[in-house]
Amino acid sequence: MDRTAPMKIALITLGCKTNQSDAASLAAELTAQGHRVVPSPQEAEATIIHTCTVTQKTDYQSRQLIRRTAARNPGGRIIVTGCYAQVSPESLQAIAGVDFVVGLGERRRIPELLLSGPRSGAERVLSSPVGNQRIFEEWRLPRYSDRTRAFLKVQDGCDSFCSYCIVPHARGRNRSLSPERVLSQARDLSAQGYKEVVLTGIHLGTWGEDLRPPQSLLTLLKALAGEKLGFRLRLSSIEPAEFTPALVDYLARSSAVCPHLHIPLQSGDDRILERMNRNYSASSYADLVNALSRAIPGVALGADVIGG
Repeated sequence: MDRTAPMKIALITLGCKTNQSDAASLAAELTAQGHRVVPSPQEAEATIIHTCTVTQKTDYQSRQLIRRTAARNPGGRIIVTGCYAQVSPESLQAIAGVDFVVGLGERRRIPELLLSGPRSGAERVLSSPVGNQRIFEEWRLPRYSDRTRAFLKVQDGCDSFCSYCIVPHARGRNRSLSPERVLSQARDLSAQGYKEVVLTGIHLGTWGEDLRPPQSLLTLLKALAGEKLGFRLRLSSIEPAEFTPALVDYLARSSAVCPHLHIPLQSGDDRILERMNRNYSASSYADLVNALSRAIPGVALGADVIGG
């Protein structure tokens, strides 16, 4: 039997800032529908788990988290979503205590699933291909418990298909939020009093390439800075090849963007980079780091490196 009363719901999130933004947007939607978001699965009637699948370790962590949640609240409903749920729903469906597995393309159905009666077998898995999606799916703007920093998701998906990476298969192709909607959401965050806004996306540096006419991250940063919204901007992660001379020059001159940049390296060996299908060399990465250090005194740089 379906229920109609609002529920107490816990959300647990693994993985990247984009996953965190997705979970926060879902929490905002559920709150708007009358549900109450609680901090712990033990006090919840239902728990929604946003999984990560970027490595075997995160797959394992996702499975362990699901089992631990089921053990601590055996009477609660569990809905599993996120990237792992998109690429391998059957393996998650098999875990005891899981009521529904919801792929990324079906996340808008989660509110109805919370109130629906039990289902069995294949009816417990809701998944659809994301590879054909070409439109950025906009959700309700979240409210964050940290009143200082907010995340603004402006892009999803990736067209790069690095040889080791499952993300394009989980998230689909590059899709950008329109500049008008980015500015509108940024104004809303400013009105809420946030002092820092983190621009997030699966492949943030490709923002705007799918729009018509095509645009660039640089044009978006200039538009946001021109609004004078009273917060500073932080970039979540930018690929090395996407730092054009114009972008480096703007970052050096702008006071609107935090002097902290995360630039994935993955390997310092050109042979490995080529096999990874990365579009840069170790020397070009070093040149970029040196150029940024010269242009932006005191810049803080972070990187990802794959070992083994």
